[in-house]
Amino acid sequence: MENTPWRIIFIATGASLALLFLVYIIVLPKTPQKEEAVSKIATFKKTHVAGHDKGKKQWEFYAESGWMDKDKQTTYLENVTKGTLYHDGELITKDLAAPRVKAYPASKVVEAYAGGGRQLQAYMAFAPKNNSKKERFAFVTADSLIYNPDAKNTTIKGRIRIKEKEVTLRANQMVIDNDKEVSDLSDKVYVNRRDIALSCLSLHYDSKEGQIDASGDIISRIKSKQRTMLNAEHLKFFVDDKKDVEGNGSIEVIQGKKTAVADSLKYNKASEKIILSSNVKAVILKGRALLKEDTIKKLHAPDATNLLEDKTFIRSDKLEFSTKNGDARAEGNVVVSQSSREAKANFADYSDQKEMIVLSDNVYLKKDKAWISCKKVEVSVRNETFTAYGSIEAEFIIRKR
Repeated sequence: MENTPWRIIFIATGASLALLFLVYIIVLPKTPQKEEAVSKIATFKKTHVAGHDKGKKQWEFYAESGWMDKDKQTTYLENVTKGTLYHDGELITKDLAAPRVKAYPASKVVEAYAGGGRQLQAYMAFAPKNNSKKERFAFVTADSLIYNPDAKNTTIKGRIRIKEKEVTLRANQMVIDNDKEVSDLSDKVYVNRRDIALSCLSLHYDSKEGQIDASGDIISRIKSKQRTMLNAEHLKFFVDDKKDVEGNGSIEVIQGKKTAVADSLKYNKASEKIILSSNVKAVILKGRALLKEDTIKKLHAPDATNLLEDKTFIRSDKLEFSTKNGDARAEGNVVVSQSSREAKANFADYSDQKEMIVLSDNVYLKKDKAWISCKKVEVSVRNETFTAYGSIEAEFIIRKR
C-alpha cells in the first residue's frame, strides 16, 4: 500500500512525456532534410537553358526560376515558358509551358509536369511536314510529358487533349514515335471531327498521311440531320473530312426505326451516305416502336430471318443509308421478309417518311409455296402488307395472317 502513490506518479509522468512527444511530432514545423537542402545548388532566376547533341539543339527552355542538383545531373525548372523540342534538328514542339520541368543534360531527356492546378501545354507537330508551319502544329494539354531523343519518342499522360483545326483527340496516354511520325493513344480515347464523334479503346495516328485508325468497342455518332449511330471494331478515317470513313468488324448502324449489321462500311460526309456491304442484314420497325438490344444481337446470327418475324427484315449485298432524310436503298440479291411473307428483287428503296419499301428489277413475290414474277412489290412497314403490281395474277395484296 505504501508504494501505490509512487506508481501513480510514474504513470502520470510517462503519460505526460508521451503527450509532449506527440505534440512535437504533429504541431512543430519540420526542418528540411539535410539531403534536400544540400542538393539544391546553383539556384537561378529568369533563366534560359538548352540541351545539345553533336552540335544539334535538342531542347531549350525559359524559366522563372530553377536549380541544379548536387551531382549536376538534373536541372529543375519552375514556371517554364517558350519551351521547344527538336528531333534531328526538326522542330517538333514549340511554346511549351509547364509548372515544372526536369532536364537531364547527360541523357538529353526532358520531363514536364502539371502542378498547382495547371496542366502543361504546348504546340506539337501533328500534320505532315509539307503543311505550312502554322497549320502543322496542334495545341496539346496534359499532366505530363517525357521526351527521350535517344529513344526517339515522346510519352504524354493524364487528361490529354489535342486540338487541331479539323479534329480533337482525348485520351489518358499517348506515345509518339518521333522518327516515324506516328502516335498511339489509349485509355478513354475520344475523337471529335466536324462530322463524326466516337469513343474507342485505342487509336493509331499517322501524321504523315493524316490518317486515324480507331480500334475496339467503337461507339460513334454521325453529326447529320438524321441521327445515326455507328458501332464497329475498327474504323479508318482522316483528319480531312472530305475523305471516306471505312469500317470493318461487327458493323452496326442504328438510324431511327432502322438497324443494320454488316462486315464492312463506307461513309462520306459530302455524299451524306453510309454504304454497308458483305453479309448485310437490316430490320425496320414500324411507327415509334423502340429497338431492343437483343434485336441487334439476333441480327448478327447466321440466319436471323426466323428470329425477327414480327419485324420487316432485309437481306442484301449492299445497303445505303441516307444521313440526310433517313431513306435507304438495298442492292443485289435483295430479300424482304415480314412475318410469313417474302419478296425478292435486285433493288429495294425504303422511304422513311412513308414507311414503305418498293422492290424493283427482277421482282418475285412468294405466294403460298410458289414464286410469282412481278413488275413491282410494295411492302408497307406501317400496315404490314405486301402489294404486287404487274404480276401474271394481276394486282393483289397479301396481308398479315
